[in-house]
Amino acid sequence: LIKMAVENKEIKVIDIATGKQSKKLEIPLLKQKNENESHHYYLLDKFQKANQRTGTASTKNRSAVSGGGAKPYRQKGTGHARRGTNRSPLVRGGGVIFGPTPRNYSHSLNSKLIKSTIMSAMAAKSSSIYGITTTSDKIVKTQAANSVLEENKISGKTLVLLTTEDTSLEKSLRNLTTIKIASVRNIPVQTLIQSEHILISESAIGTLQEIWK
Repeated sequence: LIKMAVENKEIKVIDIATGKQSKKLEIPLLKQKNENESHHYYLLDKFQKANQRTGTASTKNRSAVSGGGAKPYRQKGTGHARRGTNRSPLVRGGGVIFGPTPRNYSHSLNSKLIKSTIMSAMAAKSSSIYGITTTSDKIVKTQAANSVLEENKISGKTLVLLTTEDTSLEKSLRNLTTIKIASVRNIPVQTLIQSEHILISESAIGTLQEIWK
């Protein structure tokens, strides 16, 4: 049974252009833990990684390899095994036995389980969640953005959740080695759990409220 009791939490919003803290915003978080929480993390992580697989690996079996119209050598007198075709998997250049073929690895998962698991993981990190914005019309330089984060004691593995509107924030932060940027509509649960801090843009907070309403 998945229970979805939600509560709002106030977080401070940091301006990476000035380094100052602006207005506080509210984000929705799960109020209590789910039953079998760790198993839900495993299911969601498996689901996300499976959906990222392209499944394009391909090999040719003996029926797909070209050639093989003529018998490679006579039946007797050569000292070799009997061959009827050079497309045999036992011959160099022949087909592949049980090789990979294109396939679809993706599968479905209950949408309520996905939401509750992400919300539960974020609730566990609630003390390390910050809002992020920029008042500058220009892209903030990487070194300046890093200085702002260090001033606010944000270091180590950090997950930044953005939307398509946050192009300037993405360009300001993407070159930092400790930063992992992800879409707020597809939050990687493994990265979320392993991150020490989580930064969410203002537009991403609005998207979260829309998704989790």
